[in-house]
Amino acid sequence: MIESVLGKSVAANLSTGGTVTGDLTITGNLGVGGDASINLTSVVSNSTIIDATGTEAFLVRKDSDGGDVFLVDTTNSNAELAGDLTITNTAANTGFTVNQSGAAIALLINQDANTRALYIDTQATSAEAIHIDAPTQNAGNIIFIESADALTTGAAIRVDSGGTALQSTAAGGLVEIIHSGDSDTNVNNLLFIHNADGGSTGTIPLWIDQDSDNHALYIDATSAVSMNKHVVKIVHNDGSTLNATNIASGQACGGIHIDKTGDADGTGSYIKLSSNTDACQSAIAHIQVDANNADLAFYTDNDGTLTEAMRIDDSQNVGI
Repeated sequence: MIESVLGKSVAANLSTGGTVTGDLTITGNLGVGGDASINLTSVVSNSTIIDATGTEAFLVRKDSDGGDVFLVDTTNSNAELAGDLTITNTAANTGFTVNQSGAAIALLINQDANTRALYIDTQATSAEAIHIDAPTQNAGNIIFIESADALTTGAAIRVDSGGTALQSTAAGGLVEIIHSGDSDTNVNNLLFIHNADGGSTGTIPLWIDQDSDNHALYIDATSAVSMNKHVVKIVHNDGSTLNATNIASGQACGGIHIDKTGDADGTGSYIKLSSNTDACQSAIAHIQVDANNADLAFYTDNDGTLTEAMRIDDSQNVGI
């Protein structure tokens, strides 16, 4: 029986096909024997449940068998989408959420093409573009990056200001590490660089290439809580005998080397010392005499003027 829009039940024989004009209400179940093709040109209202078990329990494809667009596999509890997925969310809530309680990867991006695997374009003015919250993790790595061994150009991590310099009022930098609000005295290092490859003789753990007119390295320890620590401490385990040969050749590693590039008499390198002022109050200078010789000069402050107090020349003569 078919109920018409007028509320009357009428008999209809559709065994050989036919067309129903107007609304159609079916009381009870609708069974279709064999393949069925349903063309929908309007909105399907209310809830729709697909109760089926199969690798293609629900399949949306284009051009008949021209390619799968969306597939729900209820046998393996998977869903696959071929093509782009766009989520437009104007509400004040999360646009895309992955809830993972099993011991597996929550989100996996497999990029086989030579392009970005993840691209984030944010219009935020003060909020983070990426925020990672791991309050319960006490082992392993919160962020782990494993670069290819064949990396010959580029970098594993690159932070680019986009050609726009930081504002002079910016308190931080392009990379900022902050540790605050924690009384744990077991925190050892905010930045730890470990070159564990003993055979990699060409690897420098930290390289600073400064092209601008400012300090290459600046350390501010004026707010240090404990004053019984050194601002810079170098620890080494080199047992080489300290002599002129080992020092000159660099075989003894427990030292500091300041090298002036270029070859010009009268030039050199120096260590500048002062207290409570940016002016120089004392200094130790290496001064080139010629291509193979140099003097070592000591300077002190004489009533506001830096004056040479002693010099050891290239002939080991001492002048005061």
